[in-house]
Amino acid sequence: MINIENDRSGTKRRGESHFGKKILIVDDEKDIRDVIKETLKVDNFTVLEAETGEYAWNLVRQQNPDLVLLDVILPGKWNGFDVYKKMKADKSTEKTPVVFLTAVAKEEKPDIKIDDRNYFYKPFSPIQLVDKIYEVLDKSEEPEVH
Repeated sequence: MINIENDRSGTKRRGESHFGKKILIVDDEKDIRDVIKETLKVDNFTVLEAETGEYAWNLVRQQNPDLVLLDVILPGKWNGFDVYKKMKADKSTEKTPVVFLTAVAKEEKPDIKIDDRNYFYKPFSPIQLVDKIYEVLDKSEEPEVH
């Protein structure tokens, strides 16, 4: 497990507040899902997997993951952007953070609002992906400012 102590004053180590969080990996390439899954298990995340957009949407609604790693190009009727749009249009899933895993260039994004910081480009380092997951989970737990 990757743990980083900030100081000796009892501050939580990295990962303790995210222990057991559910991460949904949506990618049609089993090898990529397997590498990500094994990396996330080391950090004690609960891992869910889907290889199509339709199955991903069903898992999002049934399992309520804490974060979705979403490939853009998927087999079936729905690509990753379609799943993202459905998530953002549904009150029960609109705040679920999404990190896109993609080989698609930024210029090819559809005309929907997506934070560029939530793109992770293939090929990638699994360790850097875990860093991104912690960053996004930390940010999602910050109180909203109105």
